[in-house]
Amino acid sequence: MTATPREASSGGAQSVGRALTLLRLVADSRDPVTVTGLATSCGLNRTTTWRLLGELENHGFVARLPDGGFVLGPAAMLLGITATRRFDPLVRVALPAMELLRDHTEETVILSVPYGGGVMTVEQLDSPQTVRLRNYLYEVSPLVSSSPGRALLASYSPEELAGVLAATAAPQGITAALARARQDGYATVVEDLAPGESGIAAPIAVQGSVVALLNVSGPSSRLPLARLRALAPMLQQACAQVAGVLAEAGAGR
Repeated sequence: MTATPREASSGGAQSVGRALTLLRLVADSRDPVTVTGLATSCGLNRTTTWRLLGELENHGFVARLPDGGFVLGPAAMLLGITATRRFDPLVRVALPAMELLRDHTEETVILSVPYGGGVMTVEQLDSPQTVRLRNYLYEVSPLVSSSPGRALLASYSPEELAGVLAATAAPQGITAALARARQDGYATVVEDLAPGESGIAAPIAVQGSVVALLNVSGPSSRLPLARLRALAPMLQQACAQVAGVLAEAGAGR
């Protein structure tokens, strides 16, 4: 029996979804992944997994190594590079302020943007110290547990904030933390995002809208809450500097 157009469309969408899931698993793995491992993770049989990987390989989204493992292919890498290039103008504007912050604090300085229901790191200047933050570049951090996420949430209207908190497993005390962040103009976290890590973040706002966020982060042993709050004036000055340049650039268009 010939499949109806609706059935064919449904089957095609399912195949696309499975292929994208495989691609995500390949991208998330630090090491080459095997067909067996991917099939197990996705709940697919090996034949279906091989077929989908073959299609992804034909289009350059994955590449097969001589030992049979799979890694991201050139098409996926190019897609990622193209997507992140749109933040290059923002990074260029923010870099001077970020460098001053890094040099003064000797801690890691991160530039984030609102992205996909979280905040994505688009630039990271590492601390010169031996013990420092791991690399978060191009990772999306959750709103409720990261310092830039909380700084962004503090700018939300009550209705927007209620919607986010209702759909999220928010930690205890988040409402009070966001009220404090709204009052202070910056947000802090002490080991809320990751054990042993603390940070402070403030928004870069242009015409009343948060376009990006700067944060200073590092080991909790060097950045207790008192130290984070002491860094707030310098961080907010850096954010104001970047916002000023962005506003001037916008006005000159």
